[in-house]
Amino acid sequence: MKAIEIAQRLAQLNETEDALKAYKVALTEEPDPTTKMEAAAYILQFGKGDDYKISYTFFRDLYNQGVFQENILEIMDEAFFQPNLRILKSRYERNCKETTTLWCVI
Repeated sequence: MKAIEIAQRLAQLNETEDALKAYKVALTEEPDPTTKMEAAAYILQFGKGDDYKISYTFFRDLYNQGVFQENILEIMDEAFFQPNLRILKSRYERNCKETTTLWCVI
């Protein structure tokens, strides 16, 4: 039985921790882009800690290979860009207020 088959079965059984491990193995064993996409998506959705870095790396690699580019852009935007955009926007607005205050003092 292949790692991807084990991962899929564990995911069906809601054995998330074991499915994550199996999907990580599948990423390294399987050359098929569809398998890598499935594994990276599962790890992004259910991973913990720094697992998002694994997904990011494989999404980037798949995108550079020219597969699933439209889907990957959407996933990357929602998972990585949009959350940071909100933080950057609020930081920018705070800095603008502080800069305005500074200019008024000078």
